[in-house]
Amino acid sequence: MIRGPMGFDFKRFRAKEDIKKSIKSIEDLLATRIVETPPYNAVSWAVVSRLSVLVRDLVEKSDALAGKRVDFTDDVIVRGRVRDAASLITFMRDALCHIESDNHLLSPTTELTLIAAFGKAKPNRSHPSGADIPPADYDDDIAFIFGVQRIYFRRHLLRAFRESVANLSDFLKK
Repeated sequence: MIRGPMGFDFKRFRAKEDIKKSIKSIEDLLATRIVETPPYNAVSWAVVSRLSVLVRDLVEKSDALAGKRVDFTDDVIVRGRVRDAASLITFMRDALCHIESDNHLLSPTTELTLIAAFGKAKPNRSHPSGADIPPADYDDDIAFIFGVQRIYFRRHLLRAFRESVANLSDFLKK
């Protein structure tokens, strides 16, 4: 713990300010509605990338500072390192931020990445490698597909954002 004059806890202050800035940045990005506007281009993916970085940070802070993991599993493909919404968001963030990440792989020899499915979309068949391409199951959502994983904009990213903010509300008040 770093204490300044009169016992000021700089580390706690900085964490609170980071949380507030992340919340404001996410709200600003969502207000642009770029994520919800097809077709996708480099700017769209930049916004999705930034959202994934910020939401992942809030999800991690929810666990570390509030002791509340964002652990819902609704519509999460539990597989490998992905066991709940928190780890799914980390998977997505890693795929978006690390080009060399194996999170882009559908199979050992097939890359499937940067797919945005607006509404319901079911692949017409499995990939020749035998790997199943994750479907998009909802008309009212956007599915982002990276390799064997799928993350929904509303059902995962926005819900995790809202849950993290709720979980961190007491921390922000103290």
